[in-house]
Amino acid sequence: MPDCGSQSCGSFFRADNTNTGESANLPAILALTNQSWRVLISSSNGAVCEINNASYASEMNRIHAQRFWGLLKSKEGTNELVFNNPISVKLKDARTCESLCETDNLEFTVSRGIDSQDHFTETYTLENTGALPRLFSPASTFLTVPFNDSCETGAPNCLTQNCNAHLWAGGGSSWVNAVRMGGMAPHLGLVLTAGSLDGYSILEGGASSNDRGNLAFNPSSFELKPGETYVISWELFWHDGWPDFWSKVMRQPNFVRLQAAHYTAVQEQQIQISADSGSSLENAVLRLNGREVAVTHDGKRLSASIKTDQPGEQTFELENEGQIS
Repeated sequence: MPDCGSQSCGSFFRADNTNTGESANLPAILALTNQSWRVLISSSNGAVCEINNASYASEMNRIHAQRFWGLLKSKEGTNELVFNNPISVKLKDARTCESLCETDNLEFTVSRGIDSQDHFTETYTLENTGALPRLFSPASTFLTVPFNDSCETGAPNCLTQNCNAHLWAGGGSSWVNAVRMGGMAPHLGLVLTAGSLDGYSILEGGASSNDRGNLAFNPSSFELKPGETYVISWELFWHDGWPDFWSKVMRQPNFVRLQAAHYTAVQEQQIQISADSGSSLENAVLRLNGREVAVTHDGKRLSASIKTDQPGEQTFELENEGQIS
């Protein structure tokens, strides 16, 4: 079992603060468990320090051993906000936990649980409790997801204990597939269920090719007027490989898998674009560099063939039911 109370998560995410709130008298480590999940949470900072498949004989922590999962950091000019000193961490039962942080007229609530479908779910809610509007941009807002994508411990150990994390921050249709380096299931998947992600960052580490670094998602831009909240939610699940991963992700309502037949093309070449969803795409709109393009609709599928008329990077976005993918 890791020592969650002494781990470091970078210079601004250390757990060496003094907690005087409701969580001060709790055990250093809180556990959410069932037959397939073992999730450990640090009561000192409210973050996750272990995600493990409880049915796997050899323990494999999907989180890097020196980092914490689910910590929020934001910068507003020269003001740096870090939500890592909860005033309360409540373990409601063996499957649910909630933590609350307050700083600078903002409340950050994190609800975690194992649901009836055997998913590990997390909901992050940020509320503006002040009198002035607050603006949050992708370049200055970070939510840590430090998958254990590292080769620092050598190949024999990495094959069973580490993963290759494939991250796609695709707006409302974002996902992660953390595949164990040895290729043997179970693998860990993540799919966004609320909110929007613009990209991901490496907060520290990553200087060596043997360490991917401290990964963090960058939420898409949002503004909070007084009393308003913004929610990011996702669910994590176990799967057997890429086909099983996609079959489970596609069950998520309004998730869109947007693809191109080729990702490198020469000028004047036709680019074949397709989109698939578990929901109808009949009213979906496809845009190239902000300009709407003609598409063929077929229920839960959409396709387009577009000639490249200019060199450089081409950005396709699909809007469906108010969600951008």
